[in-house]
Amino acid sequence: MRKTTHYLHCEKMEVAEECREEGITDDDQISSVIGALYEVEFVIDADTGKILEVKSGNQKLNSNTEER
Repeated sequence: MRKTTHYLHCEKMEVAEECREEGITDDDQISSVIGALYEVEFVIDADTGKILEVKSGNQKLNSNTEER
């Protein structure tokens, strides 16, 4: 298996604006949402395209993580 790592970035100001539109006005809460979405790391099996692991902020999900 060949692994590759790629990143998904978002625009901080767009996330902040969307949060405010959704009624989230607390700056600390908005910062938490931005922190979770700003730079998401994907580890992918290059041979199959399967996502093996996703890291976002302090959260880490992998293909062995139970769905709830």
